[in-house]
Amino acid sequence: MLVICNSPALSVAESASASISMYFGNGCFFARQNLFVNHFERKVLGRDDGQLSSIAGYAGSMKTGPHGAACYHNPRNFSDYGTLGHAEAVEIEVPLESLDEVFAIYFDSFIQLEKGRWVRPDLYDQGAEYRSLIGVPGGLTNTRVLAAMHRANVHNMTLRPGQGSDPDTFLSNTVLVMDTARFPFIQAELCLQFHDDTNVKYPLSYHRYAGYLQKEGRLRASSCPSNFICNSTRSATQSDAIMI
Repeated sequence: MLVICNSPALSVAESASASISMYFGNGCFFARQNLFVNHFERKVLGRDDGQLSSIAGYAGSMKTGPHGAACYHNPRNFSDYGTLGHAEAVEIEVPLESLDEVFAIYFDSFIQLEKGRWVRPDLYDQGAEYRSLIGVPGGLTNTRVLAAMHRANVHNMTLRPGQGSDPDTFLSNTVLVMDTARFPFIQAELCLQFHDDTNVKYPLSYHRYAGYLQKEGRLRASSCPSNFICNSTRSATQSDAIMI
């Protein structure tokens, strides 16, 4: 089902640039980051190491910790992204001419659990932190982006506006569409960028992308403490250090 809102044909963000920043959530951000890097940025756009834009982070809530922080689960429980109502997401710089391709890759990442029921591929990740969402400038009022989303929505999933800190979408055949102006993306810690997925080990060349993006200024060190994935005995500065 498609939800349509009356709106101008183009948002301010679209009219000012040939590309827009968008984010996508659909389960663990490790696998989704790898998906968009290899199948969209590399394969579709032909971007090289210095042009990659896919970064892992948190989105879907207006709440933040001190100084706008959102952090992965950590021993200090500092600005925990789940407690703040965020989901794991990947932000990408998408050319307007490639909207159909990026949405096709996103919707193709769902798997069919049973007839007519489509879910995220990592079934073992349960809870609102893994809900399905798309963040675009203007949300559902962005008619150009919405039209491309509709064309790629081959599973006929329900697209509805996210309200912020939404519950899990699992088993609901629903994707929440967020307005990035109201629900901005927050970059995750450096040590979580281009990370191995739970069940897949990626090559060293993939892990090195984090260093390239940090050099280009696309990635920056955060104020988050060490977390339960990165070595929790190290300092936040050490855990956010990446070498290339």
